[in-house]
Amino acid sequence: MYFIILLLLLIMIIFSQKQIIEYFENKSKNIFLIGDSILQNKLYANPSIEDYLYDEVEKDKIFFFAEDNTTISSCSSQITQMNINYNNENSIVFISVGGNDILNKIVYTDNPTIEILNNIITDYTFFIKSLFLRMNSLKKSNIILLNIYYPTNSYFHKFYSYIDQWNKFINDFAEKNNYKVLDLTKFMTDKDDFSFSIEPSTIGGKKISNHIISYLK
Repeated sequence: MYFIILLLLLIMIIFSQKQIIEYFENKSKNIFLIGDSILQNKLYANPSIEDYLYDEVEKDKIFFFAEDNTTISSCSSQITQMNINYNNENSIVFISVGGNDILNKIVYTDNPTIEILNNIITDYTFFIKSLFLRMNSLKKSNIILLNIYYPTNSYFHKFYSYIDQWNKFINDFAEKNNYKVLDLTKFMTDKDDFSFSIEPSTIGGKKISNHIISYLK
């Protein structure tokens, strides 16, 4: 009987130590946010994704490079700001880019075509490869690609087929290269998730930040 009690106590101690170790390992992870307003929505929501994350993660472990209106080409400058001292397996990079390219070249044009989307896909592929060349000590599974949600505003419904194809590309690209995907289409589904019809609102931003934090556990 005493043996069983001692064994249970030992198991509890080991389990507690494991939790403590995992806690501090999670706290020590460095988070990089690269891309557009899906990750940096402070112009459209208060509190923003940035605010939510700062409430949960040490500030010196979060690196916000994402900016509003960022396109794939302009996002390249965000890569160069990444400190190569963090080029290791303990860094996690979240990437949301491509949405503004689709808006500018497909949604807000008179004659959108699949060829235009394919060109955006080519640019995106080159961008991700450039990122991995700079941060080549990252585990590939520590690169998290965000896809594009479906705005609930009826104006965007006619462009859903392009979003379908983009998201299929993101999933296929991630699977082929061992990246992960944060699937926004699973939870950014309600009207209240959006500000100005297309940007993450306070409610939507909270959902996104919660999913980002889930990758640290």
